[in-house]
Amino acid sequence: MRFADFTGQERIKNLLRNAVAQGRVAQTYLFAGPPGVGKRALALALAQALNCLSPQGEDSCGTCPSCRRVEGGNHPDVLLVEPGGGALKIDQMRWLQQEAALRPYAGRRRVFILEGAETLTDQAANSLLKLLEEPPPSAVLILLAVAPERLLPTVRSRCLTVYFYPWPKDRLILELRRQGVPAAEAAALAEIAGGSPGQALALRPLLPQIQGAVEALVQAAHRRDDRALLAAAQELASREEMVLPVLNGLAAHGRRLLQEGGPGAGRWAGVLRATLEVQRFLERGVSPLYALAVFALQVRRALQAEELLPVGVAVEKEER
Repeated sequence: MRFADFTGQERIKNLLRNAVAQGRVAQTYLFAGPPGVGKRALALALAQALNCLSPQGEDSCGTCPSCRRVEGGNHPDVLLVEPGGGALKIDQMRWLQQEAALRPYAGRRRVFILEGAETLTDQAANSLLKLLEEPPPSAVLILLAVAPERLLPTVRSRCLTVYFYPWPKDRLILELRRQGVPAAEAAALAEIAGGSPGQALALRPLLPQIQGAVEALVQAAHRRDDRALLAAAQELASREEMVLPVLNGLAAHGRRLLQEGGPGAGRWAGVLRATLEVQRFLERGVSPLYALAVFALQVRRALQAEELLPVGVAVEKEER
């Protein structure tokens, strides 16, 4: 993929294009951000630009043999390292050190992309550290991480960190429409995908089930039905791939209620707060079953509380 063909993340795209144009590409990058927001795609676009045989200014041509090999995933100087058995292990880092020491076979730079860098074992991270401290002149290492805080501080400090942010909802809808997703479906996916085009497309087959789970939680909450609320939360915990999308959908419902106002709407500020809090728990690796059980209890308390704040104040507090 060329930089010009990638939609979104304009700030990062410009940063990388300028680095290529000025010959100031860093040798060690950490691309950090949610899944599906373009980390891997822009890492490959950078690798393609660095090895293009007919570069177009700061971008690759997209048609030369080198570009076609990068896009086909078979360029000998662009290598992807992925977790094996849920983690990046020391044997993979030893192999990486050996490969990085070699001169490029067909291009100008050897580019190594480490997917799931936060899964590095301590041994693997310490082994990688040696390479990050003194990378060979022709090597570029790009670490991709959803949770960069899990990396050793010594690893993070030796990389140029580039943060990828979720897409705004309107931009995400436009991108989904560009890819042929119908308008109503694109709007629904944008509410549950957490600002991630990749996640939105991956969730398309699950959309009816996710919407059903959101509706079950909403109805139980509106009825203040403790038993139904806990049952819906437990059912959701058994479908891990749906947990965050359902919570995103519930948060979107809560925001709409707060913005529209009406009797009891202010209580949904507490529901929204509980939804955002349980998302943070899950991102830190808390068990979905435990986190959602606590969430159900917090929602129950929020809906039983007195409405002490006017709706407008509640909205303002939640948006800050």
